[in-house]
Amino acid sequence: MVLADIAAILTGAGYPNCQPIGDCFIDGVNTGRGYFAWNDNHALLAFRGTEADNNFDKATDAEINQTWEAGTLVHSGFKRYLDSIWAQVTQWVTAYRANHPNQNLTITGHSLGAALATLAFSRLNDATSSLITFGCPRVGNPAYCDSIAALARTRACYRVVDNLDIVTHVPTDLLSVYAHPPITVYWLDPDHILQVNPPRLPSDIDAITQLPDGFLTTHWMDNLPDPLPRPLADHSPVRYAQYV
Repeated sequence: MVLADIAAILTGAGYPNCQPIGDCFIDGVNTGRGYFAWNDNHALLAFRGTEADNNFDKATDAEINQTWEAGTLVHSGFKRYLDSIWAQVTQWVTAYRANHPNQNLTITGHSLGAALATLAFSRLNDATSSLITFGCPRVGNPAYCDSIAALARTRACYRVVDNLDIVTHVPTDLLSVYAHPPITVYWLDPDHILQVNPPRLPSDIDAITQLPDGFLTTHWMDNLPDPLPRPLADHSPVRYAQYV
């Protein structure tokens, strides 16, 4: 897929303007990637998720040590990827805001892209922005999650989770080093019925115990078993697009 393909899809959806962010259409690059699309009523900042054959992406996902972000601690790999494209993000958001100060800006992504979207949402702190993530991993410590919750008091923030999606369970919440922000959750149950803020979400153990023995340490995203175990199948962007 090239920019013309994305532009055609977005134009059909009502977004005649589109600019790539990072090397969005080049495989195997060591950078965040996405696009900024807009019309006179709405803008969309979308980030690309992990490519299964991109070792840089996988190394970034695995870089789970934490680093400082606005007085809180966040995943250093995710922050590094966002930093690599931050100048482009602010360039296009600033340009849009010059003539569209009150229009909504939706920030979104799937998987790694959802993590970048979360960081971009908090870093931009745009009063008329909203956040929608799909299959988002944990991004930061409880203090960081509290900062997202504070923003969610005045703007829309939604976390969409497909059943046992394994990526939503990493990094684990062991010792409360990582957490998910307490925002509205849309959960697809095992029957693909969408529930809002269910009383109980699957735990990390619920998801991990359905993976093959040693899977997370031996071949994460390499030599994937066929058929995929449920926690991996539930992470597919195709499933999110089909059932949400």
